Amino acid sequence: MVLLHMKWGDKSQFLLQVPGSTKREELMVQVGQVYNGRLKVQRLCLEMEELPQHDIFLPPNMQGLTNDQIEELKLKKEWGEKYAAVF
Repeated sequence: MVLLHMKWGDKSQFLLQVPGSTKREELMVQVGQVYNGRLKVQRLCLEMEELPQHDIFLPPNMQGLTNDQIEELKLKKEWGEKYAAVF
């Protein structure tokens, strides 16, 4: 087994353990898959931080109303308040 330390400049990206018999073409595919997977997870994590600010969708009783109408009717986003503390 060979342990590869992938870097971008001086910044460490990830470690990849592969058999020593792995061909270069296969290795490049594996490195690309791991790196792209890391980018996807990183984007998901960044978007999760934004989720409480925007909610997933409005509750059925609030859909189709403007923000002003929601304030006038004194409606609240129960799910957003409940899960905002989690993030």
